[in-house]
Amino acid sequence: MGRSQCSLAPASLAAATVLGAQHFGVSFTAAPLRGQQLRGISETAHAETGSEAAASQPCPGYAGTSGSTSNLAIGAIGASGVLAAGSLRVARPKKPSSRKVLKMALQVEADLRSCIPMEELRNTDVPKVGGKSASLGEMIGGLADAGVLVPGGFSTTSQAYKDFLLQNDLGERINKALDDENIYTDVTKLQEVGKAVRQMVMDQPLPPSFESDLKEQWQRISEGNESFKVAVRSSATAEDLPDASFAGQQETFLNVSGYENLVEKVHECFASLFTDRAISYRHDKGFDHKSVQLCACVQKMVRSEEASAGVMFTLDTESGFRDVVFVTAAWGLGETVVGGTVNPDEFYVFKPTLEQGHDAVLSQKMGSKLVK
Repeated sequence: MGRSQCSLAPASLAAATVLGAQHFGVSFTAAPLRGQQLRGISETAHAETGSEAAASQPCPGYAGTSGSTSNLAIGAIGASGVLAAGSLRVARPKKPSSRKVLKMALQVEADLRSCIPMEELRNTDVPKVGGKSASLGEMIGGLADAGVLVPGGFSTTSQAYKDFLLQNDLGERINKALDDENIYTDVTKLQEVGKAVRQMVMDQPLPPSFESDLKEQWQRISEGNESFKVAVRSSATAEDLPDASFAGQQETFLNVSGYENLVEKVHECFASLFTDRAISYRHDKGFDHKSVQLCACVQKMVRSEEASAGVMFTLDTESGFRDVVFVTAAWGLGETVVGGTVNPDEFYVFKPTLEQGHDAVLSQKMGSKLVK
């Protein structure tokens, strides 16, 4: 899963409050925040349109537009779609196992929403909303009792992205462009094709129903506040592996205000799945372009210019030692720390000693906080 940046307590306190997160078995990054309480507010991406059109249909008798699903529900989307297309026959009585499978597929309701509030998400929802949104949802739902304050918001879904690609054979046209093996050996060709694909994405309007859902979610989280600002971050469904990390490959937009700007930035996030770097990296690491979807994580901005922000790791990033928390922070937004353009303060906190209630800071280093 990709690293997710969010807002927390000041760096010295954040190390303590995050200890509960180690029990979830995930590592994440976080941005310290001072004081204020914040308001929480279908499978292949560009699959061939013939099979995708069938797979995106809900089971007969189900609306398929609300409610969350389990992994079983996600896995059953394809089966239910095939049933809707009429390409499976009802099992004969002499095959009870097949009949049981069909019954399960019909009983599971596919979650076809295009937007989901962040607090409904968990880290098992990576196929639905991508790694960043799923991680933030897990933190909102799992760490609130520990006093970790994570700004709320919502995420667009992989279903919304797939529906977008079905328009005017967009997904099929993208696949055809990326099937040219020459782009992976010729940098100039890669730049030409990457630019053309991104333009294809931007030239295709978002579906009206999707824009309507975006507007509904915007009105919910902004509550009519015209000065309300959000961060719009890309959240891809490709999970990080020991030898593959997708962090920083897609776009992030900060201080986005107004519904029209929100729609524009979500659209640009979709297009950023096809940056030259992202196209080349997926190919080199053996990831099928058609297997990755792009979701947009929309999260309330915090007034970090009045405090500090940074990155927290629940282990030592150099050795992998899991009994320490490594915190880096600087004034202002955390983007400078994430991007490595500032010399931040650094803290190492020893988890076992902290749990015993003793002074647990192993080391602290004051950085210049000068931006490069």
